[in-house]
Amino acid sequence: CPNVLMTPHVGGSTEEAQAKIGEEVAAALLKCINEGSTHGAVNFPEVDMKACTATKTHRVLCIHDNKPGVMSSINNVFTEAKANICQQFLNTKGDVGYVIIDLNVEASAEVKKNLASLESVVKVRVLY
Repeated sequence: CPNVLMTPHVGGSTEEAQAKIGEEVAAALLKCINEGSTHGAVNFPEVDMKACTATKTHRVLCIHDNKPGVMSSINNVFTEAKANICQQFLNTKGDVGYVIIDLNVEASAEVKKNLASLESVVKVRVLY
């Protein structure tokens, strides 16, 4: 083709684009740390749950094996602690499951220990 000039796409290479990408990555990282959100994750279950505003809740994050009966075991720990699950968001990807759970009572150290002791639970984190 005569009179055609080909150039590579540089949309993400401008200073402005790099600054915006940096802001987006920082915001996503903060949301993961502060809320447990994994929105935009590529190799991990994608979960993003807004905090319950109707009542004060306490948030627990749980990474677990994606097998039948695991959620029943996790929920049973909260039942034994007399905690009501206000909202819950589960997603899985391959062999991994990730659930965010908001409770009406504070998750005690014992609840965290009981969750962590479940065979299929990989990691438990109490946010607030």
